[in-house]
Amino acid sequence: MTLTNNYSEKYITDKIIRFGAETLTNKELLQFILTTKVSQTSVKNVIKDFFDEHQRLNELQFFSDEGLKNLCKDDEKVAIIRALREFSERYKEKEGLVLGKSFQVVCLEII
Repeated sequence: MTLTNNYSEKYITDKIIRFGAETLTNKELLQFILTTKVSQTSVKNVIKDFFDEHQRLNELQFFSDEGLKNLCKDDEKVAIIRALREFSERYKEKEGLVLGKSFQVVCLEII
């Protein structure tokens, strides 16, 4: 499979909900993060609810799946947060994400 092959957003969301973001391949994980779209209105509500009770974004790492469901109110947003947490963990690993030199160059240019 190449990075240009696509999985449906529903397939990846269902996989995260059922088996966890850690079961995604690096390509599935990155595709999901880069292609997921969520309504701005619902996102504003989640952000407001989160920061009404919490000061730091890193507190999301301590949320259980049930806590995320209570905060986000739907599985799609829970899947996004779980995917971002998994991405963060893989990024911090010693080996890092092996996605090819061209992707690394693109990311460095964005930063």
